[in-house]
Amino acid sequence: MPVSTRHSAVPASQQSKLNFVSKKNVSYQKAVTHDTAFRAPASPPKHEIKAVLENAAKSEEKETNGPKFETVAATAEQSNELEEEPVEEQVLFQEELVDKPVLARGIDKQFVDKAYKITDPHIHKYWKDIENSRIHQAVHQQGLAEYEKILRHFDLSSQYGPCVGVTRLKRWERAQRLGLEPPIEVLAVLLKSELGEVEESPPQGWKPAPASAREDVGPEAYVNELLATRTE
Repeated sequence: MPVSTRHSAVPASQQSKLNFVSKKNVSYQKAVTHDTAFRAPASPPKHEIKAVLENAAKSEEKETNGPKFETVAATAEQSNELEEEPVEEQVLFQEELVDKPVLARGIDKQFVDKAYKITDPHIHKYWKDIENSRIHQAVHQQGLAEYEKILRHFDLSSQYGPCVGVTRLKRWERAQRLGLEPPIEVLAVLLKSELGEVEESPPQGWKPAPASAREDVGPEAYVNELLATRTE
């Protein structure tokens, strides 16, 4: 015999109903936009602005009245004290500036005397040693005299400082003064070529190099002629 299921009937009055209409008042927040976020604040009333300006003017009048004359008097006293500075201190200060030592210019006598003693065979051996130390023979120097070859080698030796805008003798002097130990043979070549003046007179029996040896030898580096620079 089939089992029958009975459902208890629920009265219609007790059944729940869906209500899609809410009776509560919901407060919606206004969306934040660029205009509302960066809107300039409202300006204060005119009477408040006027009151602020009046108070600022009164405070300025109180500050300017009185202390102004005191500051003027103080600056006048300070200027009088400066004018009354003793003259002896000023003279001593000037003497200190005058007596300040100055760097000596010129080539030392010991180097000049040593350069005068160097002979032509010594200079020739010096240049041969330079040529033998090279891997390849220098190009574009076939028609140059030996003295000019030595001086051009000195010009291109960057360890003695730049050669542009200065004579060869002054460059040698500058390198010696800075402790760079330039070759004494270069100074001998410059003296024998009569490309510079020194305070010491040559010793007896010393003679400059012949014209053939100092042919095309100039007082400044060949780079100066290429750049057309002005030498001192």
